[in-house]
Amino acid sequence: MHYFDSEFEENYKLADSFGEFLSKLYTDNPMDDDDCQLIEGVHPDIPYVYPEDAITKEEAEQILTKNSAAELHQLNYYPIESIDDLKWLLTKMKKSALKADRDTGLALAGALEAVISYYKNLTFEDEQTRRSVRDILVILEKLNDSTVDIYLSQIDDLF
Repeated sequence: MHYFDSEFEENYKLADSFGEFLSKLYTDNPMDDDDCQLIEGVHPDIPYVYPEDAITKEEAEQILTKNSAAELHQLNYYPIESIDDLKWLLTKMKKSALKADRDTGLALAGALEAVISYYKNLTFEDEQTRRSVRDILVILEKLNDSTVDIYLSQIDDLF
């Protein structure tokens, strides 16, 4: 299964088969209403990144070095297992933001919003990570783009 983005003329491979594609969309454990009442935010048994989808630190660094808008969304698949992982990623994202144009800024803001939304507690418990997020927001605000600003506003609401 492939997805072709006609705007950027990019071809993305989603899965080797339709069955594999569907398996990533659905789980075998449907939740009933009682389970939903117990959940506040993210379900603790559902990992943010499944091991088979995860990217390595080296891959994340390559993506951030290339600073390609078409690839930055893959940062969502970098597994953060500790505060050090989060600090590393935010530091690299900040460097990437300094080189960002409108397209890469938009992709970077989307990835940042996804990561810190999931790791809200980890992000905001530590002064350095809070400061890093604020620094990235300030850098991306300089792009003066209304679409990027939507993400930045959503991130700002998390503070």
